[in-house]
Amino acid sequence: MQNKLMTLGVAATLSASVGAMAHAATVDLGFFVDRSGSVGETNYDNTMTALKTALNTIDVTGDTKYAISIVTFSGTNASNGATTVVADNILLNSAAALTTLNTNIDNAITGTQIASGSNLTNYQAAFLAMEALGTSGDVSILNFATDGVPTQGDDTLDLLSDEIALLQTAGWDAMNVEAIGSGLAASSLLQGLGFDSPITAGWDPDTDDISTFLSGGPTNGNCSGISSSAQIVNPISDCFVIDTTFPDLDDAFNTKIAATVNLTGGSLNPIPVPATLPLIVAGFGMLGFAARRRRKSA
Repeated sequence: MQNKLMTLGVAATLSASVGAMAHAATVDLGFFVDRSGSVGETNYDNTMTALKTALNTIDVTGDTKYAISIVTFSGTNASNGATTVVADNILLNSAAALTTLNTNIDNAITGTQIASGSNLTNYQAAFLAMEALGTSGDVSILNFATDGVPTQGDDTLDLLSDEIALLQTAGWDAMNVEAIGSGLAASSLLQGLGFDSPITAGWDPDTDDISTFLSGGPTNGNCSGISSSAQIVNPISDCFVIDTTFPDLDDAFNTKIAATVNLTGGSLNPIPVPATLPLIVAGFGMLGFAARRRRKSA
C-alpha cells in the first residue's frame, strides 16, 4: 500500500510539472475586501490574513504566473477613505514578489483603523478603484467579499451594472462573491452583480494555449447561491455567491484559489514531505536488502 501511495505521489508531481511547462500564461486575480464598520477591525484583520495565507499557496516557480490586485472598501465617512489599493497587479514571479505582496497585506492590516459606527459601504467606489487598476493577464478573475449591502453611492443593480460593465471592459472575465452573514447569499443584488465566462469545452491546460481558454464573453447575473466551499467547482464559468461566515473565509479563499489555479494550468506549492517518509523509504530498502540476502543464501 505504501509503495502504491509513493508511486501515485511521484506520478502526480511529474504530471503537475509537465502541465506547468506546457504553455506560459498570466492570470489576474483581483480581490475586494469589505472593511466597513460592521465588519470591525478583528474580522477585517482575520479576513486579510486568511487571504494572504491562501495566496501563499500559489507556486511562484510555475510557468503560469498570477498577478494580484487587492482593493479594500468602506464609505467616505471612514477615517481612511472609501477605498484603499493594497496590491496593484503584483506579479507573483519570484519569492521576492511574494514577499512584497505579503508586506503590503501586513501593512494594510496594521495600518487600518476601523472606527465603530462607521458602517457606510460603497460598492461603487470599490468597483471603480479596481477598474482603474486594469488587467494584464490572459484570464482575469475577481472575488468580492462583503458583509452588507451598499449604503452609499450606487446601490441598486441597475445603477451598479454600469460599474460592472466597466470592470468587464477592463478585461475581467468573472466575479464571485463571499456573502458574509445570514441572508446575504440570497440577495438578488449580489447574484446579479456576479458574472462568469464560458470555458472552451475540452480545454486542457497541459496541451492547449491559454488564448483558447475562453469561448465567449462575460454573462451577467447568473450566479448560483451556495452554502459550502465544497460546492465551489469552477470559479470562471460557474460563478457563485457563497453564504459564509468570517471564520469560514479561509476555506472559501483556499478552495477558490486552488480551483482557479488548477483550471488555468498553474500549480500550488508542493505538499511538504512528511518527516516519517525517509524512514519509510529506508525501511523498504532494508527489506529489499534482506530479501536479496535470503535469496542468495538459498
